[in-house]
This record gives sequence, structure tokens and C-alpha cells, in this order.
Amino acid sequence: MAITEESIKYIINIDSTIEEAWSVIEKNEHRSVIVVNGETVVGTLSDGDLRKAMLAKRLLSTPIKHVMNVNFKSISRDEIEHAQSIIKKYDIFLLPVVDEEMLILDLIVR
Repeated sequence: MAITEESIKYIINIDSTIEEAWSVIEKNEHRSVIVVNGETVVGTLSDGDLRKAMLAKRLLSTPIKHVMNVNFKSISRDEIEHAQSIIKKYDIFLLPVVDEEMLILDLIVR
């Protein structure tokens, strides 16, 4: 498996700012992104998370690592057949496929 060009628009680096994240999220139809540190999945971020950050008076220059969701769902290659049921159960749009070290292998989009 490999990250497709289509999936790239749903991935953002942990060093990005809230302002940069807004720009990326506004351009994708699911209004959320997977946060990576290199190729390691470390969190998720939605437009709702960004709104909460703004309501809490976070600056646009704040790194997203301070506002991302670190309690996210992911699956291994062996669990791919369960992906759609996980997406439905947890009402999520993006489900990263990761290895045992949380390296991103693929991204399943609802």
C-alpha cells in the first residue's frame, strides 16, 4: 500500500499552524486532516477542532500540535476489511492505515 495523490490533501505536518491547517481543511470535502510527524501518524484535526481553538482565543500562528486530537482511530493492514464498519461506528471521515510503529501506509476516505 502507498499513499495516493488523492490522499495527500488529507495529510498535514505536525509543525503546521492553525492558519495553515484552515487552508488545507477548507480545500478538502471532509473538512478534516490526518496529522503526521514525518510519516508517523500522531493525530487528527477537524474544522470543529479549529473552531474550538479559535473560541479559546488561540492565535492563528499556534502550532496544530497544541489543538489536534491525539485519541484517534486507526487500523492495521490486517483490519482493512473492517474499515467501513469502523468509519460508520465512529462517524469519522478519515481512517489511517498504519503499521506497528504508526507509520502511515494508506488512508481510507469515507
